[in-house]
Amino acid sequence: MMPDTDAPERLLIALGDYRRPAAPAHHAVERLGDRVRRLLGRDSADAVQDDRLRRERAVALQDSIPAPGFDGIVDALAASLHDWRADTSSASRIRVLVLPPCERQDLMRQVAGRHGLAVLDPPPRHTLNGGSRTPIAEPGGESDIVVVPRLQHWFLRHHGGLATGRALLHRMASGSRRWFVGVDAWSWRYLSRAAHADLLLPAPLTSPAWDADRLAEWLAPPGGAGGDAPVSVRTVKGGEDVFARDEDGALSHDYLRELAARSLGIPWVAWPLWQRGLRTVPDEGGAGPDSGTRALWVTHGIDPVLPAGHLTGALLLLQSLLVHDGLRAEELPVTLPATFEVEALLCALDRAGFIGQHVARGDWTVLPSAYPVVRTALAEAGWSMPPL
Repeated sequence: MMPDTDAPERLLIALGDYRRPAAPAHHAVERLGDRVRRLLGRDSADAVQDDRLRRERAVALQDSIPAPGFDGIVDALAASLHDWRADTSSASRIRVLVLPPCERQDLMRQVAGRHGLAVLDPPPRHTLNGGSRTPIAEPGGESDIVVVPRLQHWFLRHHGGLATGRALLHRMASGSRRWFVGVDAWSWRYLSRAAHADLLLPAPLTSPAWDADRLAEWLAPPGGAGGDAPVSVRTVKGGEDVFARDEDGALSHDYLRELAARSLGIPWVAWPLWQRGLRTVPDEGGAGPDSGTRALWVTHGIDPVLPAGHLTGALLLLQSLLVHDGLRAEELPVTLPATFEVEALLCALDRAGFIGQHVARGDWTVLPSAYPVVRTALAEAGWSMPPL
């Protein structure tokens, strides 16, 4: 069951107020130990194979615990939009919503559809690299608000790829229409530096981080139906129920607190991490389930490993994919400061579980399950980081 979307803390906060969930004290030490053991004791080929097996097992478990869905997030955004529409002052003419990376649900478009709002779609990416501005045709109709679902698709990080994006920013800043703008966190940081988006548009909002309690509400398996026994989810080590609560109502086990921290409070990152850690049987010696329940077992999935000897090239490519929220293979070279084997790196990063390619669109994106590892690697290398 989704949490109450009417609660104030479930709606929107200033981007600068976003706080990632803190991990239990022992979590960082254990993760560091795992990382050192992997780097010293195993090669990258073994890690890739292990990660592939775990992903395949996760797919096989989808029938046991179906994806919980994101309707509650759309509900919260719709509720916040209702309050904003009631404010007709000129100061509130534009609302900017910065979304955490790897959002694939097109939440802004869902909100627009629910409210019957006009949507302004971006031009094809290949038209943005010529240095000239692509004409912007605002949608007609009676909608009082124009929605830009993905501002990150209006530019290319290239000396000739910002003209159309800049024109759109100035159009929104100087016009009289109302705009509801969605933008990825990495793209917002880039546009603020390269196109002064933070000066042209008002201070952005974002959704609060999801803590362990909110993940528990979202991920809890459904009760038994149609004669099926209810499902319990237990830790591989110790057999403890990860959803159990103590007499004060607090979660008894740290697993979901660790998951909230690992996922950086981002639900669409938490879900594949959760799914990848599920098992149908415990390790040898695991405790058995309670009578009358079906048990699944959960552990922390193994993190992917960046290609040895190609760290700089891999980070450059991954950061470009994050800034643009996905690119086609032929678009990547014009966004990168150096030339290297893009196709070879795409192949290696795909095999390692860092990126995936959309079958219909053909664009490559960072997988949500890999985002925490990618973010950590970029931060440790000294790259400029968004707060999410």
